[in-house]
Amino acid sequence: MKFAVLLTVAISLAGCRGVVLSPMMSHLEPEEQRRVDTMWNNMLTPVDRIDRELLLQVLASYPELQAGADKTHIVAEKQFSGGRVVMEVDCDRVNPSLDQFTFTVLDDRGRTVRRERYSRSDTETVIKTIMGNPPTQPTTAPATEPETQPVIRAEVHVAIAPPTRPAEETPEMRKWRVEFEKRMARIAAATQPAVIPK
Repeated sequence: MKFAVLLTVAISLAGCRGVVLSPMMSHLEPEEQRRVDTMWNNMLTPVDRIDRELLLQVLASYPELQAGADKTHIVAEKQFSGGRVVMEVDCDRVNPSLDQFTFTVLDDRGRTVRRERYSRSDTETVIKTIMGNPPTQPTTAPATEPETQPVIRAEVHVAIAPPTRPAEETPEMRKWRVEFEKRMARIAAATQPAVIPK
């Protein structure tokens, strides 16, 4: 199962305690989706097979059950000094081209003053732009790895903190880090008070 999917869903479902790593949920790979579909069928056949408490325990223990949903609609709202922001995520497993992230700004009277819609392609492109093309670092795996250890592909969408400098930074790694830090500084500046020319 993809680490990014689990992490994104787990953080999304954590409510106020977490941060969503991407404005959209990831879709599962076909084999992962089949496994999740089987889990849903097993849990609900018959429909009252598991009691209320066990149902919640299962849903809390397997966040991929939410990631494998056929349709997802998430709404988050935030008050700010000029009104309210409503962020909506709509994902459709069968028709991923319909996935969208909508950002709406309402004034104090509830009137829409700005609305931006982003497709899945838009969000994936901007994440790639933020990350740039990080060079690969040679890593050494442990000499022996337990056979029972699951293989996890880490595909974290975006890291907000600047990368740490390794002891021996190659020129390619340095170039990528400097470009990444510049992009992140520009992004961080967008969250600071606006400078209005006099």
